[in-house]
Amino acid sequence: MSEHPPGARAEWHDVLLRLAGWLADDDLARARELLAAGRLDELAELIAGAVDTGLVPYSAQDAERLRRLLAGYGDDPSLVDAGIRQRMEPPPGEFAPVSPWSVGPRVVDEIDQAAVDAARKTTVSGLWRVWRYPPTALQPLRRVYLAETPAGADPVEVTGLLQRALAEAGEAAPQVEAYTAGTSLPDYHRAALSGAEALPI
Repeated sequence: MSEHPPGARAEWHDVLLRLAGWLADDDLARARELLAAGRLDELAELIAGAVDTGLVPYSAQDAERLRRLLAGYGDDPSLVDAGIRQRMEPPPGEFAPVSPWSVGPRVVDEIDQAAVDAARKTTVSGLWRVWRYPPTALQPLRRVYLAETPAGADPVEVTGLLQRALAEAGEAAPQVEAYTAGTSLPDYHRAALSGAEALPI
């Protein structure tokens, strides 16, 4: 196993925030699981395989950081080149506070309750749930949870705890976006928050 450079854990978390909405949901959930477990070598390998397709876009600035992170774990940094975009488009899909079968935005089921219960065991200061509607009917409707943490808290730990709770409640490939209050968020998260429903914690 490679020796993890100082700050690698936090940097990987930020990179995964940047890739959210573009990286496949299964890959994103797995990547965050590996990050929470400290298995950064496996995380780097997973991301290297994902970006090699060229289907995961990112800015030149984010590409430079990805190159450095992958190289630190022995992965080919040139794999990043396929995903560089000069102009970033918003991720596909739209957000809404309700699912097609809900009667109102304040409906909380056992999946949402699992997220709430887990958040109450952490330093999370705000929790929102939003439904991401895919661009085509061939892709699944997906819940996305956004968890705001105060400065000094560990969003990696929060993400791991919430993902585990959601998986145990039956949510496949849980999508948890944990961030520190005051962080400048990517477009994906700003769009998600604009259509999200606050959950009581």
